[in-house]
Amino acid sequence: MRKGFTLIELLVVTSIIILFTALLTPNYREGAKQLAIQGAASKLAQDFRRAQEMALSSQEFQGRVPAGYGLYFRDNEPGRYFLFADLDGDKQYSIGDAVVEDIALERSAQISGLSASPSLSIVFTSPEPIVTITPLAGTATINLGRQERKYLYEFIENVSSHLAPRASCDVASSIKECSFSFSASAGDPTIIYDQYNQASMGYSYQWQQNLAGALSPRASCDAQSSQKECPSSFSASAGDPSTAYDRYQESLTQHVRISTNFGAWSNPRATHCDIDWNQKECGQSFLDQYGYPEYVFDWWKSDGRAMSEKYQRQATPQDYSQQYSKVSFSQTDEYSSKYQKREITSAISAVTINSVGLVEIY
Repeated sequence: MRKGFTLIELLVVTSIIILFTALLTPNYREGAKQLAIQGAASKLAQDFRRAQEMALSSQEFQGRVPAGYGLYFRDNEPGRYFLFADLDGDKQYSIGDAVVEDIALERSAQISGLSASPSLSIVFTSPEPIVTITPLAGTATINLGRQERKYLYEFIENVSSHLAPRASCDVASSIKECSFSFSASAGDPTIIYDQYNQASMGYSYQWQQNLAGALSPRASCDAQSSQKECPSSFSASAGDPSTAYDRYQESLTQHVRISTNFGAWSNPRATHCDIDWNQKECGQSFLDQYGYPEYVFDWWKSDGRAMSEKYQRQATPQDYSQQYSKVSFSQTDEYSSKYQKREITSAISAVTINSVGLVEIY
């Protein structure tokens, strides 16, 4: 029975051990770096919350209540940052403030970039607390660890209507689903949208009737007083008057008396009104609806002599107004949250805080 190992066997085993060590050591180191960076990012997020809670509770420092508490970073000191008390109330780190804690970072998890240079301060002031980022910005970013290129979508504004392309987090078009900011990739479009709906009260004008006269207030679609311009219904707003008018004109054609003593009985007679030849009967005017020519006469007598009143056809413009009443109704309006892609030189982990105090880790 053979005991022990031959030299060749020992060399083979040793070679295998060396090979596995060479393969596993870089992965172990990289994993350790990632854990360190993730831990530093989590600690930084907790320190933001700690400063916020200290401001909310008006915690005393050195026998007085500061205007607020915050964190201060310098790009020339990547291995540390400071929790400080804002004693002078200027909402940023300055000579008049006091350091509450000097917080050190591991070498593999040091600060590799700030969203502002050469320094960055984030201060929480009570009672809200208000978040002040200096230099002034809507979002502050602190990068930790090894540098790498990253992309981030940030909210820009809300716009009307459903727009495309839609964000990957926008599953339903009826509600907002995407957060204030979220990760993106190099191939993603520059602008994307999160579609949503919002209920509101709508208003419209509805036609009611046509009335005589040029009435006010005039509708926005009534540009000219001589013709009808507004449709039977059109949109309105909450501040518009309850009633509006569309002015127009129509020609009224009638026979108008132009002479009361024309002399003799002349033809043709206005037979619809001239019944008694001995007296005037047709008045000052009558509508042109009986098929008479341009001139027509009303016979009468004066001291036994035959006389005629002479009438001429005339067209006279008359003012009218279409009346509209405002009605209200419930409606669903379409909107989209607009996001813009931003390239950031970030670390394996990046911690962001925005102006409303939302802290996120990427």
